[in-house]
Amino acid sequence: MKAVKELCLFILLFTACLIISSSNVVSKNFGSTSINEILFYVQTNLENAKLSVIIDTIIEALPFALVLAIILYIPISKIKDIKFKKIYPNKFLIKRRFSYIMIIFLISIIYSLSNIGYIDYLKYRSKHSELFEDYYVSDVKLEFPKEKRNLIYIFVESLETTFFSEKNGGTYEESIIPELEDLSLNNISFSNSDLLGGAYEIPGTEWSVAGLVSYTSATPILVNQERNLYGEDRFLPGLVSLGDILKKEGYNLEIMMGSDASFGNRDVYFTTHGDYEIFDIFTAKEKELLEPHYHEWWGFEDKKLYEFAKEEITRLAKEDKPFNFNLITADTHFTDGYLDESCEVKYDNQYDNVYNCTSKMLNDFIKWLKKQEFYDNTSIVIVGDHLSMQENHFDGKTDRYIYNTFINSSVTTDTKNRIFTTLDIFPTVLASMNIKIEGDRIGLGTNLFSTKETIAEEIGIIELKEELKKNSNYYNQYILMEE
Repeated sequence: MKAVKELCLFILLFTACLIISSSNVVSKNFGSTSINEILFYVQTNLENAKLSVIIDTIIEALPFALVLAIILYIPISKIKDIKFKKIYPNKFLIKRRFSYIMIIFLISIIYSLSNIGYIDYLKYRSKHSELFEDYYVSDVKLEFPKEKRNLIYIFVESLETTFFSEKNGGTYEESIIPELEDLSLNNISFSNSDLLGGAYEIPGTEWSVAGLVSYTSATPILVNQERNLYGEDRFLPGLVSLGDILKKEGYNLEIMMGSDASFGNRDVYFTTHGDYEIFDIFTAKEKELLEPHYHEWWGFEDKKLYEFAKEEITRLAKEDKPFNFNLITADTHFTDGYLDESCEVKYDNQYDNVYNCTSKMLNDFIKWLKKQEFYDNTSIVIVGDHLSMQENHFDGKTDRYIYNTFINSSVTTDTKNRIFTTLDIFPTVLASMNIKIEGDRIGLGTNLFSTKETIAEEIGIIELKEELKKNSNYYNQYILMEE
């Protein structure tokens, strides 16, 4: 009975140490993972998160947790055979051993919450921002051209300009993604510098679902921890999105991804804002493009995604309507990405090889698009959905920016030395389709083809980040539309 009691006490102590160690692993490996993201998935469908990521985190955390638990257990152990008792004699702690463990458990919770940013989240929730009252544009006049342009919008998982060559603004001696770098050099790519650069990452846009929302509505996801307002039949009901706008103008709308569209309630967002036709892994199986039990990576791999996309785009192009086709890739998702068997192995780590292969596959897809009859009247936009969350891959590099390239845009401008975020891409996409935007602003975004300052340029990127961490009555009332 005593042995069982000792085991239970040790398990409780070990659990506290595992919480500490796991939070350290998350902070080290996925430092850019935000508390907004964690709360969002807790509220929506955390159970669908990739189990392997959770398991890998726990496995990496186990050794330190075990060592720490043993060290903390020795002073309160009643097991006579432990020789270390002579080094750590502590009658005071032995008499209060349960309280001792509870204090350690409490410390582990507080430490971990602080480590993942929850303490800061609570601090900022008590502050109020007027950012949305001052800058958010919800009602704007749009003027479409007589001949409406198609839009192909490609969201590449975790694509950032860090992978470019140093001579063009990246951090590698030789570019890891040379084809995508060439696309940026030979088309329109907005930059924060004289070289190739990209968008700053800001709160509320740092994970895939939030990236999609920011790119299609110029609105961040600011999570209200008290209630789930991102599921079932409503998802930010107060915003006006790309789908809302294009549906009114008679566009055919489709979004394709190789994973489950319900993850992060992406299906809810795209059906309640534009009623998009959704093509995901289940659609591919229904169409008998995949075997019933097929599952690779997050669903099916990008190599298949591009082939399926060609078929869907060809079908849409035959319709007597303009179309917006959105494509979401996944091979470059952390941890280490998915290396297709057809990919060349050039580097000594898988992640770089995956990005190198993604660059080639996407470039081949763009080459195919350029050969199609509909190309001349089609704007193509390629963006990274957010910065990579595999923080340990970048050796502490802080100057990291999100990729963007506009191909076959109907307008052009000077693209260098702009301070902008993913929020600014939405009105810029509309402008690339030759759509005139009254005031050149929509949501919190600014049309980068115009000379109007972005909000980041107007108030500074640091101030913008600070304001987006705070509570917003406007956001809660008019975008979340809380009851």
